[in-house]
Amino acid sequence: MSDEDEIVLEAECKKISGGLHQTTRWRLEQKGLFPRRFKVGNPDAPNGRVGWSRSELRAWREERMARRGPPGAALDQSSGKRPRRTGRTGPEICQASGNAAQRPVLERRT
Repeated sequence: MSDEDEIVLEAECKKISGGLHQTTRWRLEQKGLFPRRFKVGNPDAPNGRVGWSRSELRAWREERMARRGPPGAALDQSSGKRPRRTGRTGPEICQASGNAAQRPVLERRT
């Protein structure tokens, strides 16, 4: 069996996927955005082990890396920092919508 045809189990799949949680990988898989798992061993076992194809996982990882663009593409070239978000965030949103007075103030117990 070549390296590309190997079956990858859960722990290594997590490493290859960059540490994505099992549930996140499952959700991506359901949307067709992550390689499909398959049963390893007895296919009739209700809770048997599952595995992924190493070549499919590598292709998925390379495709994700290609989508992000060249290194530093999202950085502001003048400062070397990511650009700041525009728009209002935090309390300004509540004040603008008139909900500032409705937010309860939490008091610290002593």
